[in-house]
Amino acid sequence: MRAFQQKCVCFIIFLLTTSQSVSPYNKPRKEKAPCKQLVLYYHDILFGGNDVANATSAAVANATQLGNFSFGMFMVFDDPMTKDSHLLSPPVARAQGFYFYDKKTQHNAWFAYTWSSTQRSTKVLSTSWVRT
Repeated sequence: MRAFQQKCVCFIIFLLTTSQSVSPYNKPRKEKAPCKQLVLYYHDILFGGNDVANATSAAVANATQLGNFSFGMFMVFDDPMTKDSHLLSPPVARAQGFYFYDKKTQHNAWFAYTWSSTQRSTKVLSTSWVRT
């Protein structure tokens, strides 16, 4: 009988110690913030026909006549990326790739690009869908 009582006491102590870890009164743990943050501004200058020297993108396939939303237009680009929103700031990276408009009923574009840093030998492939 004594051995049974010892086992019961040990089991109750075990339950009490493990139940404290799932108590609803525990403080929630704070999520750690990332130690670094990367913010870059992407500048796209469309080629309109007169300013070839300043253009960073150009249409390689014209839009169809199937609506007013540039459907079918295919653009290639080599755009500067800066640390702030000013176009004349020194570029810290370049974004190179293409995008095309893929809806007839609203402006909608699909982007695929690679950007490379001028400060580090980093190349990042990124593909994204963006509604413009």
